[in-house]
Amino acid sequence: MACGILSSEGIGLVLSSIFQDPQKTIALVPIFITPLSLFAGLLIDIGSIPKVLSPLRIISFFRYMYEGLILNEFDQINNCQDGICDVPEKEMSFDGGPSYAWTCVMILGILAVVSRILAASAFWNAWRGIGK
Repeated sequence: MACGILSSEGIGLVLSSIFQDPQKTIALVPIFITPLSLFAGLLIDIGSIPKVLSPLRIISFFRYMYEGLILNEFDQINNCQDGICDVPEKEMSFDGGPSYAWTCVMILGILAVVSRILAASAFWNAWRGIGK
């Protein structure tokens, strides 16, 4: 969860460093965040996303947070008890098993680091541009 928060903060930092005006940033953040949340797998099945839109699926931090949570919470359910039943794997098009939950955490960490590096370079370029 912490890596998901850090990666979403990193995207906010990148967008705020690219668009210097706070009002532009506030107006444009939903344009970047909404497609990432739509193709995360919560609203539509990941397997039904067209190949043209698969890059949005790959860079979506929502996807890795959602998949990691689902795989962590529902991995050990094997039979029906008290109305809670096992969901067949073919109906959930996640990329891996329980070890993939740690892969999701690592991908979120990588997204957080890369987004902060991009934000730092954009801030550095903006800072250098002020002195000219």
